[in-house]
Amino acid sequence: MDEAAGVIADDKQSEPEQPGITFEELREGRCKFPLGRLSDPPERFCGEPVAIGSPYCPACRRIVYAERATP
Repeated sequence: MDEAAGVIADDKQSEPEQPGITFEELREGRCKFPLGRLSDPPERFCGEPVAIGSPYCPACRRIVYAERATP
């Protein structure tokens, strides 16, 4: 086994995979739901395929348009 290949493989395994996509990766048809805390500016977005006629995927659309419980 090539030592350099082993080092590269180890480095890739140690890098944490961040969920979602960056602003630069946003395209038409990708979910624009911001990830992270509400108090922070959005740095990553969901990026899943959107529901027809919505800027959000079905899962994020349920979050955005969740019915409020009545007291």
